Amino acid sequence: MIVLDKVSKNYGPVEAVKDLALEVNRGAILVLFGPSGSGKSTVLELIAGLLQPDGGRIFLNGKLVSSRRKLVPPHLRSVSMVFQDLALWPHMTARQHLEFVLEPSCRSRIERGMRAEAMLRAVSMEPYMDSYPYQLSGGQRQRLALGRALVVEPEVLLLDEPLSGIDSSLRAGLLRLIRYLLAGRRATAVYVTHNWQEVNFLADRVAIMEGGQIEEVMDGASFARERLGPGVQTEYRGKVI
Repeated sequence: MIVLDKVSKNYGPVEAVKDLALEVNRGAILVLFGPSGSGKSTVLELIAGLLQPDGGRIFLNGKLVSSRRKLVPPHLRSVSMVFQDLALWPHMTARQHLEFVLEPSCRSRIERGMRAEAMLRAVSMEPYMDSYPYQLSGGQRQRLALGRALVVEPEVLLLDEPLSGIDSSLRAGLLRLIRYLLAGRRATAVYVTHNWQEVNFLADRVAIMEGGQIEEVMDGASFARERLGPGVQTEYRGKVI
């Protein structure tokens, strides 16, 4: 579903991403794991079309969408993104957030309203559909941002450390919700984090990044075992391994 072929991106003299090669299968959840400044967020912005690569090519569903000479705009990529700061609009209610992003593809006001309400139910936000972001808790704002990203039924969902500001007591429930929603829609997802516990909840595969490059790609269960060493039990996707 996603192919990055020797992709590079520079910010002046700084090489944020260096000859990066990566493939993500349709319906899979890939986690980009690594420290701050390793290039994880830049990779998401390149996939989304918010940045143009200085070298290499990016394919989505077999189609070339980015190169040094070509850039398909974000709204033509069937890609949604949940940003670290969520980027909610303070003047819109929860319902209006979803109806607004549906407007380009759904002309019927009635249908937009029905789809928005169905998604708000799916993310447990139906009681707050007429609330503004400032009236919502941190967890509720996260659910709204996730619902806004998924209501347009994207083929690819990108999540840039969406739970970084969430208390650990709420994080597990939100991670279960993300995994449940993605499984039900067969969306392909790339999730950025430096929290290994989030990896254990979500990842089919893990790409470990450092210095703008991928050092290793492994399956999620192998990553979970490696964090604690041999012979130590840990939890992967809710099961002890």
